[in-house]
Amino acid sequence: MSTITRRMSLMFSLSFLSLSLFACGGSQGGGAEKGPSAYEELSGLSAALQTKLNETMAPINESEAILKEFAELPKTLQLSPSDYKSFIISALQGEMKVPEGAAAEVAGKLTTFGLKFKAFKESIMAAPDRCTELVTQIATTLPKVPLLVTQIETTAKVTKNNPFASSADKAEAAKQSEGAKAMGEETTNKVSEIQKTAQELPGKAQGAVMKFLGALKNVGIDSLDSLTKTSTSMAKETVDGVKSDVKQVVETAKDSAKGAVDAAKDSAKGAADAVKDSAK
Repeated sequence: MSTITRRMSLMFSLSFLSLSLFACGGSQGGGAEKGPSAYEELSGLSAALQTKLNETMAPINESEAILKEFAELPKTLQLSPSDYKSFIISALQGEMKVPEGAAAEVAGKLTTFGLKFKAFKESIMAAPDRCTELVTQIATTLPKVPLLVTQIETTAKVTKNNPFASSADKAEAAKQSEGAKAMGEETTNKVSEIQKTAQELPGKAQGAVMKFLGALKNVGIDSLDSLTKTSTSMAKETVDGVKSDVKQVVETAKDSAKGAVDAAKDSAKGAADAVKDSAK
């Protein structure tokens, strides 16, 4: 093989290697885990945001119904205001203490509602922050759409110009490249619609939180801070109770140990006396 032929072969091999590394994301390192392609990311972008929007809206959408049930439950189950307040406090603290003497049916309905109400409290109190995070996420996602379109077209061009790429790969690259622009426009429109809905959510979430706190005040719970203080107080009582139990166990153990020692002494003395008697 002549020197010129060898040089041409080497140049062609290096060019192909560069193209292959670019197409496969070689700049990320050979050992890096391959993530979704630009085409896959763009095609699933609006659906992922819609799912996030639905999840974020859920506690806001259900707040009216659950607060209505919250207001009507003591009448339905014929509970006194004090019993209902005590139960709600315990439910929000995760304890579900039903009133003493409550019928099994009443206890069951209270516990079921208590679990649902506690989960609602956690989701609705977190809703304003989650809504704000979603608005920010959408704002940063929109500029990515044209970048993904360009990336799809560039990658497809590399594949189509790769002499070692299969016919199937080239056909798929051509298909993705031709549809990238239309997909980008459709994604932008869908994300823009999601953005319009999301921008209203922080205010709606704050309104739902205020209604929730107002419902608690109607049963005599002035703030969630009071529940925290009650929890702290109950925790202290629990710790004090554990300390008392431990002390009692230690004292019992001491008494048992002393009794065992005394019994051993008596047994040893009896054995010694028996030996003496036998010697006589």
